[in-house]
Amino acid sequence: IKQNIWLYSDNRRIDFETEIDWHEQHQILKAAFPFDVHATSATYEVQYGHVSRPTHENTSWDLARFEVPHHKYMDLSENSYGAALLNDCKYGGKVFGNTLELALLRSAKYPALHSENGLQRFSYAFLPHQGNVVEAGISEYAEMFNRAPVMLPGVDGSVINIPVRIDSSAVVLSCCKRAEKSDDLIIRLAERYGKTSRITLTWESERYDGAAECDLMEWREINDFSQEKLDLQFHPFEIKTIRLKHRG
Repeated sequence: IKQNIWLYSDNRRIDFETEIDWHEQHQILKAAFPFDVHATSATYEVQYGHVSRPTHENTSWDLARFEVPHHKYMDLSENSYGAALLNDCKYGGKVFGNTLELALLRSAKYPALHSENGLQRFSYAFLPHQGNVVEAGISEYAEMFNRAPVMLPGVDGSVINIPVRIDSSAVVLSCCKRAEKSDDLIIRLAERYGKTSRITLTWESERYDGAAECDLMEWREINDFSQEKLDLQFHPFEIKTIRLKHRG
């Protein structure tokens, strides 16, 4: 196992850049981070939101859910502070008591006889923070950990035309594609923190005539096309699909 640990002067995140030549059988490798916080439940990211799971084994149901599938982070927080464990490709873990555990490698015999054997490279990060998972913006930190900024030498970012803009970090742009039956642009927005949120959506007027909310299948518009901007209200974890009418 080779590991580089990165400490930053301007960021609380601690990165663990890991390389493992793995040739084990019937073994599982985990990274565990115990720390001084007390909470009865932990938060795990899922697609378009997060779920909570208990940190104890008081019932048989709790005991059976010894590991939780998740996406880019899991978090354990009190009201005033906590810590998150971010990852870029490892999607199983658990929080028991005050310890965060991330499953890194396992050597099961099914469905493959030599599961995950060979050279493996991955990264994860430990992030202490103030406030709870929503107040600390852990979802944004997890996105930045998984999607590093792309550097374009010689390009001034201030002059790049961005097709759409959202004025709130609570709502994420999760999909941007061409419409199925036209040249219109379809974007999918999702509220990711589990709270009622209001946003204003604006777009590049030289490219699009207007925008309207439509159904998920892009078959019908839910409201009339707006020429300038859209003011949208999201319920907790709500997903909305927006059609931007291409200027023909």
